[in-house]
Amino acid sequence: MDTRWTLDFIQQLIANQVEESLTLEYKAANALVRDSKSRDEITKDVSAMANSAGGVIIYGLQENRNGDLRLPERIDVIDQTALSKEWLEQVISNVRPRIQELKIYSLQVHPGRGIYVVEIPQSTTAHQAADKRYYKRYNFQSVAMEDHEVRDVMGRQQHPKIVLEFKVNKFRRSDRRKLPDGSLIERVDYKLIVTAVNEGTIYATYVNCFMDVPLIWYPHPMQEVVSRYQKTKVKDGVEYLEWSQNNTIRDVIRSTLGVGVLAGEDELGPARYDPILPGLTHSWEIELNENFETEVPLDSKINWVAYADNARPIRGVINREDIEICSA
Repeated sequence: MDTRWTLDFIQQLIANQVEESLTLEYKAANALVRDSKSRDEITKDVSAMANSAGGVIIYGLQENRNGDLRLPERIDVIDQTALSKEWLEQVISNVRPRIQELKIYSLQVHPGRGIYVVEIPQSTTAHQAADKRYYKRYNFQSVAMEDHEVRDVMGRQQHPKIVLEFKVNKFRRSDRRKLPDGSLIERVDYKLIVTAVNEGTIYATYVNCFMDVPLIWYPHPMQEVVSRYQKTKVKDGVEYLEWSQNNTIRDVIRSTLGVGVLAGEDELGPARYDPILPGLTHSWEIELNENFETEVPLDSKINWVAYADNARPIRGVINREDIEICSA
């Protein structure tokens, strides 16, 4: 069972007044009834979530509508002896085609009474509700899809899906200089490793990634050069420099043996795209501020967008505190 889904977690949603969103929906106990209307509504809401961005529906959580806000108010327990998890699974199985990797969690509040949490993945095709219609999530509701939207969702499996993952490698090395006590001066270097992961079902031929990286993330000498000679963008008082990369590589066509400045300088061929197969990756490195852990605030963030072939761009945000720092 997903460790998030506990009664304590549900209570935190209520205490923190976590609003409904495109990927989160609350349903009171009366949303589950043994009749055709309830069945149709369940399949409508579940298929809409799968056709959109995926997400979670919590059955047994009463919402409080405060203007345009939809906030969790209290736990509204379901009679799980009359409306079992197996019954709910059977109802959802009326969605066509079936949604792969959908999960239902049962939380017991009292003996025989509790909550159902339904985790719905974003699907690679369009799903039809029990009423033979296609729905999507829009403004906290499940609404009918236009023909072009259905076609677009069905085309998801025809495109690669590139997402970016981040980690920081930390290198410790000693300078040649010594302190009066004879110990070596230790220096720490940091590198940001950006990895493009193909989560789609077909390979990506052309990949281009763009990131807005806070200027403070870069080494001090580079910060000075950039501030003086390059154009940056400022948002919410933070100065950013755009960094971009693609999946091109250059092959070594001749290794140059020499001395001095020629030593180790290989002759490279023209740049070519290196396709990223489904499930595989392509990585890049960025040199970081030598005082990365002390000078860069935890809430400092990178905004990124990834393009792959003719797929829709995928956008994301990563905070400094959410990036793992690994000793290399």
